[in-house]
Amino acid sequence: MMRQSARNNSILCDVGPHATKFLNFCGYQSSDILNWSGSTRLLHDLGMYGDDISDDFQVMHEYFSVDFSDFDFNNFFPVESCFDAYIIDAKFMLQRFGMSWLVNLTLKKYEPIDFNYIEQVLINKKWNFVKTDNNR
Repeated sequence: MMRQSARNNSILCDVGPHATKFLNFCGYQSSDILNWSGSTRLLHDLGMYGDDISDDFQVMHEYFSVDFSDFDFNNFFPVESCFDAYIIDAKFMLQRFGMSWLVNLTLKKYEPIDFNYIEQVLINKKWNFVKTDNNR
């Protein structure tokens, strides 16, 4: 299903059916999921990190049988209570005060993961991230 973004009238692809089922299982509201697209990034756009995303990935492993043997959490997300996490939490305030450079510098440390990739992980039952220039 496709929808139009109110912000820029561009067409967005919805979060895939497997990722939607997973997100609902994790307790995310359907109204939130409908506002996300396949290209919405977990950390970079939504600010998901730390114990919350770790718990969600544990659900993906235990209930959706995804193999995370090749997954290194620290390549994709900061841990809670580290300096990077504080920067991400203060992202909008820092941007408002002209410190976007600090937010951008912090986010560049982590490979982005979007819901299109989560959809593929759930279909293939394996984390198989390949770094490309398009990931950033």
